[in-house]
Amino acid sequence: MNHDVFISYSSKNPEVALAVCHTLEEHGIKCWMAPRNIPPGGDYGDLIDEAIIASKVFLFIYSFESVNSVWCKGELNVAFSEEKTIIPYRIDTTPMKGAVRVMLNQRHWLDAYPDYKSQFASLVEAVNRSLGKTMVPNSMPLRSTPTEEKTYKVGDLYDENGKKGVVFEISADGKHGKIVSLIEGAEMEWRSYDGYANIQWGLDFNSGEGCGDRQNGYVNMQKIQEIPQWQKKFPAFAWCANLGDGWYLPATDELKAICNTKYKINSTLSANGCNTLRICHWSSVEMGGNFACYISMPDGRDNYDSKNRTFSVRAVSAF
Repeated sequence: MNHDVFISYSSKNPEVALAVCHTLEEHGIKCWMAPRNIPPGGDYGDLIDEAIIASKVFLFIYSFESVNSVWCKGELNVAFSEEKTIIPYRIDTTPMKGAVRVMLNQRHWLDAYPDYKSQFASLVEAVNRSLGKTMVPNSMPLRSTPTEEKTYKVGDLYDENGKKGVVFEISADGKHGKIVSLIEGAEMEWRSYDGYANIQWGLDFNSGEGCGDRQNGYVNMQKIQEIPQWQKKFPAFAWCANLGDGWYLPATDELKAICNTKYKINSTLSANGCNTLRICHWSSVEMGGNFACYISMPDGRDNYDSKNRTFSVRAVSAF
């Protein structure tokens, strides 16, 4: 592992973590973050532990979500135990309490709210100082915020940094949101079973892979990626991940948002020579051990069927 900074963040704040990572690496600071730096089939727990130990600086994206995340608190505990330089980057006003307060109370904070980009310049300076670097290379000028950002609206084609899709969800300022992929995976299984699957008709809500987040499919994707040989066992998830960093199988609410804007999305897809949305799409949400949810695009209803049924797959990503 050859990196300077380990970035710890909640899976509900991926756009912040990716922006922070991009800014640091733009200024010559090598970063490690999950799931970007976890190879296919890698063990999450082992690799995260190794990456924290190998890092020089532990950057904690402090938010309501991260301080209530078991994973983030575990990562913070490792960094604290290993006596790493910890930099909390605070993106909201959630108060400190408990173990998090004990570990972070005496640290040098960077308060970056309500605009998480407002302290990018200070962040780069703080990390460089912690690494013993006295200046930022002239070839990479330091700036507090990126240059003028493009704004979007629902239905627009997004094409930046090698990532393409159609906008289906947008922030109030039009600068951030989510996109659905231009391409689709046709007739794919949610889960592929070796041999005959003993499907029990009746839901067991206490079994399965733990994919229960209806709002953020990225959280469900992380659950799946913890399973050995997940690429082989879960074709729909693997297809989305193979599109590149940040792509994942959407949750039910994300698919419903796509359904609500399907006419604008289909218009953009057609204009760019792509297939329009099919009738049924897998979500990343499961209903017990043998069943998963899919969304009917004509009416936006969520249904469930056995995981080895085949439905269409579209990936989504935040920007």
